[in-house]
Amino acid sequence: MAKSHVKSKGKKDKSRTASPEEKGFLAGFFTPVNLVSYFFIFGLVVVLPLVYSAKVLDPALHIRLLGLAVILLIFSLFIGVFDVNGKIGFAFLQNRLLWFFAAYFLITAISAFFAYNYKESLLDITKTFSILALVIYVVLVFQRMPSWPEKLSGIVLISALIAVIIGFQQYYDRVINATVEKTPDGDALVYFVKGLMAHKNMYSSSLMLMLPFLAYGTIRQKGFLRIVFVAVTLATLAMILLLSTRSVWLGIILATLASVVVLIVGGNYFNLSKKVRKIALVISLVAVIAGIAIVFTYQGKDGFSVVNRIKSIVDPGASNNPYRLKIWDISFSMAKDYPLTGVGAGNWKIESPKYYKGYGFGKDQLNWVRPHNDFLWVLTEKGIVGFIIFMGIFFMLFWYLIRVWRSELPLDRKVLALLVFGGIIGYMTDSAFSFPLERIDQQVYLGLMSAVVITLHGQIAVKKPLGIRPVVVSVPAMLAFGFIIIYGISEIKMEVMVKEARQYHQKSDWKKLHDLSVKIPTTFRDIDPEVMPVKWYEALALANLDKTEEARDVYLEAVKANPTRINVLNNLGRTYFQLGDYENARKIFEQALAILPNYFESTVNMASTLYQLKDYKKSLEYWERIPKNKRNEPILNNIEMVKRKLQKE
Repeated sequence: MAKSHVKSKGKKDKSRTASPEEKGFLAGFFTPVNLVSYFFIFGLVVVLPLVYSAKVLDPALHIRLLGLAVILLIFSLFIGVFDVNGKIGFAFLQNRLLWFFAAYFLITAISAFFAYNYKESLLDITKTFSILALVIYVVLVFQRMPSWPEKLSGIVLISALIAVIIGFQQYYDRVINATVEKTPDGDALVYFVKGLMAHKNMYSSSLMLMLPFLAYGTIRQKGFLRIVFVAVTLATLAMILLLSTRSVWLGIILATLASVVVLIVGGNYFNLSKKVRKIALVISLVAVIAGIAIVFTYQGKDGFSVVNRIKSIVDPGASNNPYRLKIWDISFSMAKDYPLTGVGAGNWKIESPKYYKGYGFGKDQLNWVRPHNDFLWVLTEKGIVGFIIFMGIFFMLFWYLIRVWRSELPLDRKVLALLVFGGIIGYMTDSAFSFPLERIDQQVYLGLMSAVVITLHGQIAVKKPLGIRPVVVSVPAMLAFGFIIIYGISEIKMEVMVKEARQYHQKSDWKKLHDLSVKIPTTFRDIDPEVMPVKWYEALALANLDKTEEARDVYLEAVKANPTRINVLNNLGRTYFQLGDYENARKIFEQALAILPNYFESTVNMASTLYQLKDYKKSLEYWERIPKNKRNEPILNNIEMVKRKLQKE
């Protein structure tokens, strides 16, 4: 008699293989593919943000680029574990979003040919290539990792927990227990809270980009793990609130509103009834109207309060907004002058001072090394073609997300796509006021979100098989990452030595400054992160060691590296003056004053130079440009002396 195949009710089918989700977080962990996959994602999300050094001028930029290159190089060594029948399934390389990433890397590299200083393009080129490789590698991992969205959110949870613990510790030590009222720069004490970043705004931005994955974990996990996700998410939001970064606040607000609009308009794709969608619409409208009313009726005087910080976003006269608007205007002018080629990757900071005249900048506003708007940054450095490609990345991201929402994928995957959509909106909002395009942490998260989109889209868009042998990918990749590692080590060494050189400068220890400055490597970069030519340190030491002719020659090298650094021009002019070469001194001071007409030091030096050239009339004009409140006794004596010379003529 044949055995019955009818299962008893209430009993599990023991012969059935459990799904990856049922097996838990460590499903299949000890297979070679999963071991490599987990350690790769863990390295990107948890380990990389911990790479930090206070010995470097920028404690988190080049050192994290180096860390990223090391992680990608190690993964390249083990890429063979993904091998299937001698070839890796790279069908996803046919994805058009990846084409845009690749095209953006190519246009970045090409733009270096139009740069005044091509060495300044290397950071952008190496970073862009690394993110392209990251996206490809992460998609490869996601395709093989069981229940990858849950795994990714769990790893982000660990990173977020570490980040907020560090932040709250700093807030407790430097704000709550502060013994001073402001930072040495006169800012609010919250600027001391940076996490493991160079600035609080970068810290806040990185926390914002963790939220989509934390929210997904909150939705998907159950029991105690869900409680942990909720707690960490709330702590992350609390830290973002305390940091008072306006672009991040605005990014979260716009991301939330945009996500709600998607749910209202396309609610049927998320199994939402019309009733629920109507309720969501009413609640959203009430919240928006109430928020606007509170912001515009609030009369509090605390400029750092939540409401006043939000109001300052649209106030042209608040905080640094006037200068930001001027910098944006300058960037538009630059884009008009270089519409096709741009000024070259990394060269905005060199070219922008040429446009300062007429904007009323003072000496304190000469530290703008970025336009604080990534879209303008790309337009000015890579031209209209680069800008179109850059925007094409976001267009393809949104287009693929729409296709995912309209697909037959499970609801939880559509929810993930919606949360990533909010993350991208937040990233773009921050990009309009800051520079996440430069920062490694933000680029890693943009790469992760892009990989999520490509992976989800790959599940609904069947591509022709594209088998590639591991060696075809790994060998060129390892060579590229090897170069990036060499570049990163050189940059870190340069920044460490420059930081030490600045200490000798402050102590006026010119002998040690000179001995150190001649050793600073300039193979890959001859300008420090604050746009000061590295040769300036050597020239300054020589000038103070009374080696004026040698100082002049080195200052010329410094000016060649960056011809718009005004204090370098001024110092070069002084050496010409000291050598009695007044005509060349006049030309150099003219260059400096063409950038900043009211620059005090160059105005005084130009007036003195013209006096030596016996052009007393023009000399008096420059002396009288100096504001009366800055005319000390020597300046007043010089003015009288020039007037007497004019009376004798």
